[in-house]
Amino acid sequence: MSINNADIALNRAARKRKQQELRDQKKKQGKDYPPTQTLPNRKSSSKTPEEEQQMIQQTTEEKLKVYGRFLPGLLKKLGKIPDPRSPKKTKHKITVLMIYGIFMFVFQMTSRRETNRDMTGPQLLKNLQATFPKLVDMPHQDTLCRLLEKIDVEYIKMTYIALLKKLIRNKIFQNLLYNKRYLVAIDGTQKYTMEEQWDERFLRRKITGSDDEYQYYAYVLEAVLVFSNGMVIPLESVFLENSKELESIQSYEDWKQDCETKAFHRLTKQLKKHFPKLPTTLLLDGLYANGPVLEVCRRNKWQFMVVLKDKSLLAVWKEVNILLSLDTSQKHTYEKTWKGRDQRFQSMTSNIIMDQITPKCRPCTLSFARKVGRRLIRKGNSR
Repeated sequence: MSINNADIALNRAARKRKQQELRDQKKKQGKDYPPTQTLPNRKSSSKTPEEEQQMIQQTTEEKLKVYGRFLPGLLKKLGKIPDPRSPKKTKHKITVLMIYGIFMFVFQMTSRRETNRDMTGPQLLKNLQATFPKLVDMPHQDTLCRLLEKIDVEYIKMTYIALLKKLIRNKIFQNLLYNKRYLVAIDGTQKYTMEEQWDERFLRRKITGSDDEYQYYAYVLEAVLVFSNGMVIPLESVFLENSKELESIQSYEDWKQDCETKAFHRLTKQLKKHFPKLPTTLLLDGLYANGPVLEVCRRNKWQFMVVLKDKSLLAVWKEVNILLSLDTSQKHTYEKTWKGRDQRFQSMTSNIIMDQITPKCRPCTLSFARKVGRRLIRKGNSR
């Protein structure tokens, strides 16, 4: 069934009319309708080129204040990284190359060619020199590439971890926490695919409809800090890699490559090692709703929230639905308004034996909350 422009306009008008009715209803009840979170769809407020230039200058100065506050200490640590280059052939210091690499991501450059074209101009160099006097000249992207190919990236990673620890220790994120805990979302991300195997560590999958053709891809499991204002900061990452021994296995049935659940245990070891006392709540999807994962959370004293689909863990779903149906007085029903919509949630706490899911796993006290009529989220205390 096709939808023409007239139908789209009618649907849009009906939606706006219902939103206005909801605003009027909230106003009569003495409640404030939450403002829209989308950016305004309007033309530039600048009237003259001078006003636009002043606005750009002001925005740049505000950003440079932030960079000037945190980057000097970071660059001082990066300057202590052993330089693998030959001293006789070195033109740019390692700190200059690190600044160049950082701003490549700040300005969202998509390629080295674009970076060479757009980040080597005299005006940008002059603006950066106001905050970073050591930046005498902008290096070539190939120079940065050769450095990153030889340098031990573990030094860069630990420098970033040290900066993150300093921000946490100084309570920079204190007003953005959830119940005084840091929300850490863990999920896998596919970075790119290829038709040829560049490295034996790449994962592979059989192409649909083919018996002997495979697609190779790079996959990484990432842990990020999620804050109440929507800001996300990278925390840890682990690449999914195959071992060289797998290349000798010819049978596709015997091929057991790396996966997210295996990488999860490696990732959590790093989290616990680098942030041993951080009050953490993990945000996970249904893939991690199993005994070993919950045991890791219990052992590390982490709380967790796992989103379950309707067909996941049917035995647990059955017990939860029975317990929730006993709440006839709606004592455990919670109502809230989100973006102008009234929502109702049901919650309960129960001792569920995880042997139903994975044998030889300890019992775990779980709290359940579900959006009535939609989906359930399991929240654990890991006690």
